[in-house]
Formats: sequence, C-alpha cells, structure tokens
Amino acid sequence: AEEPAKRRSSSRSSKGSRKASLAKESPVDLADAPPQGAPADGAAAGATPGEAPGPNPFAADVVEVDVEVAASTIPQPEKVAEAGSDPAGPQPPIKVVLCGDTPYGWRPADEPQEVWSLYGTWRYGLLELCAAPAVFLLHFFLYDIAVLLNLQKVVTVAGEVDLNGIFTLTRQNALIVGIVFILMRVFWSIPFFIFAGRTYGTSMVWIARTWVDVFFAYYILKGVKQRFAIPTNDLEDFCLMTWCPCCSWMQVVNHLTDYEVGMRGTGCVGPAVTVAPAAAAAPIAAAPRGAE
Repeated sequence: AEEPAKRRSSSRSSKGSRKASLAKESPVDLADAPPQGAPADGAAAGATPGEAPGPNPFAADVVEVDVEVAASTIPQPEKVAEAGSDPAGPQPPIKVVLCGDTPYGWRPADEPQEVWSLYGTWRYGLLELCAAPAVFLLHFFLYDIAVLLNLQKVVTVAGEVDLNGIFTLTRQNALIVGIVFILMRVFWSIPFFIFAGRTYGTSMVWIARTWVDVFFAYYILKGVKQRFAIPTNDLEDFCLMTWCPCCSWMQVVNHLTDYEVGMRGTGCVGPAVTVAPAAAAAPIAAAPRGAE
C-alpha cells in the first residue's frame, strides 16, 4: 500500500514541476486571457462539449464595422461653424421685385444687441417729422439734394439694392444715380413750366419723369424694408412714394441713421429685444421706445 501512494505523490510532483517549467518557457499575459465563462478565442458560440471549436467568422467583421462607424461620426474641424459666425459671408445685394416680397436673411456677424429692436417694424412713424429737424428741413426745401444723400446712406448702411434684375444700386454708382436724378428733375421740368403743360409732348415728358421717380423710390423703399424684415405691402408702398415721398424718405433715413449709430456703438437706439440675430428672416416685434 505504501508503494502505490509513493508512486502517486511522485507523479503529482513531476506534473507540478512540468507545469512550472512550461509557464517559465511560455509566459501568458493575464490581460490577454479571456474572462471566466467566456469561450476561448476562435471557439464558436454554442459549441457543445466534446466538439472541436471552430473559428468565429464574425469577430474580425464586427471590429471593422465598429471602427468605421466611430470614424464617420467624428466631426471634421473644417466643417464645424463657429458660434456667431456669418454663414452668408459678404453681404449679398437686396433683391427687390415689382410685386411680392423676397425674404432677406443676411445679418452682420458683429451686429450688437442694441439694434435688434430695429427689425420687424419702423423705428419712427410716417408723420414723426420732428424726430430729426435737420432731415425734415432738408427734404422740405432741398428734396433733390436729400434724395442724393439718401441713396448714399441706403447703400452704405442697408446694402446694395437689386432692382428686379434690371439695375443694381451700389456704392460705386449711387452718386451718379443721384446726380442723374437731379438732372432729370431740373431739365425735364423746364419745358413743363415754360409751356405750362399746354403741349401734349411736354405733359408726357412730365408724366414719364414723375413715374420714373416713383418706381425708383418704390424699389428702394421695398429694399430697405426687406433688409430689416419689415412687412411690405405693394399697394401701400407705391401710394406712399407717389403722394408722400418726403415723409417716406424721412422715415427711411431716420431708421437707417439709428441703425448706423447702433452699429458704431456711439449711442443707444432704444430697448433691445431678446431675439437671436439668426432670426432676422422672421419679423421681430419692436420693443417700446423709452427715454432716449
């Protein structure tokens, strides 16, 4: 009985020494070892005991798919827009059509909050003639010179105006257009006053000159309204520029002056509304004006 026990103990010791020698020759990293209960690497899921485990055909594909999806979801730096940046870039011309409204959503990237109240409605009423006495006197006594200066302010503050694709009022030609406007009113009016409208040709010249003035001012008025997201009304705008051009021009100029002052940061143009600049395309309700 002692001999079998000795044989078993010797066999156990020899097996333990053999395992230790194998561990020294081929060490295994514990981090690479599969967790307990998981099938060995290359073993097929659901293999019954006793069967030879086959290779897993989905292991490599799953890793590749995960890597591709993760790489595709990473945002590219050049495609991420900075907060407050101007998506439209340089200011495009304000496109004005004869009938209807063309939304204009461009806004300056550095537009301060103080001027947001100037969007959606006029800053001054049509008959608030005493809001700027100098502007009132200029339009009342020197209307032609006032229109020349108004065109300069429109293209400088509001932007260039595309008149139905026929003509674009820009900073380069605004002065020339204003001079032509004055010459038309002066020289086309001389025959009318000389003949007092007694000839058919003189009357037609006067009528043509009048309608050119009306339509040109009508387009400029609609362009300024679209720039500041003010609702337009074709019939109303046309009637204003036909019978009340002085009041309409003063309303436009006073509005642009307040916007220009607000952009320069040299004064307050009234209480601001809490609306983000990106919402310029929609009309913005103006806040009530306080003490200025």
